[in-house]
Amino acid sequence: MGVFGLLVGSFLNVCIYRLPRGGSVVFPPSSCVKCGRRLGPLELVPVLSWLLLRGKCAGCGVKISPRYPVVEGLTALLFCLCLWRFGLGIEFGFSIIFVCLLTAAAFIDLDTMELPDSVSLACAVLGLFYGLAVKNSLLFSVYGAAAGFLMMYAIYRIGSLIYRKEAMGGGDVKLSAAAGALLGWQGIVLAVYLAFFSALLFLIPALISGVKKRQDKVPFGPAIAAGACAALLFGSTIWNWYFGML
Repeated sequence: MGVFGLLVGSFLNVCIYRLPRGGSVVFPPSSCVKCGRRLGPLELVPVLSWLLLRGKCAGCGVKISPRYPVVEGLTALLFCLCLWRFGLGIEFGFSIIFVCLLTAAAFIDLDTMELPDSVSLACAVLGLFYGLAVKNSLLFSVYGAAAGFLMMYAIYRIGSLIYRKEAMGGGDVKLSAAAGALLGWQGIVLAVYLAFFSALLFLIPALISGVKKRQDKVPFGPAIAAGACAALLFGSTIWNWYFGML
């Protein structure tokens, strides 16, 4: 499953680069973004090719972003965790598509500070099918999407009033609603909480060290994606631990 995840991660890298630029994710074949040289089979081996080439194009020598092996390795890890959590079955199928969409959204946001509507829409449609096929209830997905939208929209409005400018983008609200369609209302509540917690873990040290300033924009899509993945894979464990502490 890890090898399958690596291969899918390689395809996700293509999506992450091309979708914001309006390109096809199928054609043309992968090539160097600098010199345009078509990549050979040995240059397309996930993670390993980047390591052997020392992160550089074999043709022109331009540096290849470490994002490529990171996405591939992360996707492989998430696929293995989904298999561990759900086993082989219909929920596993839904879960790996879900984490793929979240991974693509997170890294596109990191690159462009935007969350594409196409990814959020795909995530929402996936959630609706999940509600029907797994939970036998469309309301499961509707309530989850509504909870995700209302929570994030409320945070967006309150933050905008406090800071007198947009506290986050509309794409964050859409992604939260889309993720809620698959996670359900309990799952998305946990996901949003974990998203803000993980964002603070990054932001506080970044502000203290001066890497980020208060007026700097910070993409929130990766935090939503991280929170949603954690809620998907470990949600029941986290809730049981929390209520056991009460």
